[in-house]
Amino acid sequence: MTRRLQAALALAYPVGIYLGVRFLGARALAVCIAALLFLRAPAAWRRVEPAERRRLLLPLGGIALLAGAAGLSGDPRTLLFVPSLINAVLLLAFARSLAAPRSMIEIFARLQVGELPPEEVAYCRTLTWIWCAFFAANGLVAGWLAIAAPLEVWTLYTGLLSYLAIALLFVGEIIYRSWRFRRYAGAFSDPVMRRLFPPRPGARRPPSPESSVRSRIPPDRS
Repeated sequence: MTRRLQAALALAYPVGIYLGVRFLGARALAVCIAALLFLRAPAAWRRVEPAERRRLLLPLGGIALLAGAAGLSGDPRTLLFVPSLINAVLLLAFARSLAAPRSMIEIFARLQVGELPPEEVAYCRTLTWIWCAFFAANGLVAGWLAIAAPLEVWTLYTGLLSYLAIALLFVGEIIYRSWRFRRYAGAFSDPVMRRLFPPRPGARRPPSPESSVRSRIPPDRS
């Protein structure tokens, strides 16, 4: 199973839960989820570096506990808390990076453009805070809908509206960042953003991560 297929299955989880509850029932659906975890968790565990494996324990263990609770109780709503669990895992990862020298967004940015000036480092930290707030709010809304709303409303939010909110935040951030910094390093949005917000006169093209690495390699004097 490729990573793209795994991502597609994760995105389709709300619709899958809706159909499973309607046509299979809570216990049969819980068995299906447990079987999928049993088949895929060992492969995911082997792909991750040993030092990073403990980060898989919370999502995998949490989903297994929710599936077990649904199987024992026969209550399908237990399975509706998986999106809240995923948001909690993302919130924890982003929040932990704020206590480190580099925030999560800064790590992603350096993979794309290499070195960052202090102003952009501060911006990345602020943006990491914004994503933390989003994950917290998104998880709380999904959890509240799992408790108090009809299954159809939960499916609509977790399967569509929350993804639209992520897309709006992502696109809005790209537009704001392009307007503010006007640095283009080969991202998919650069051709459009460069037309909307041309680079400022005298601005130099930022070095790519590959060129930054090559510049630190001493020349061969043989």
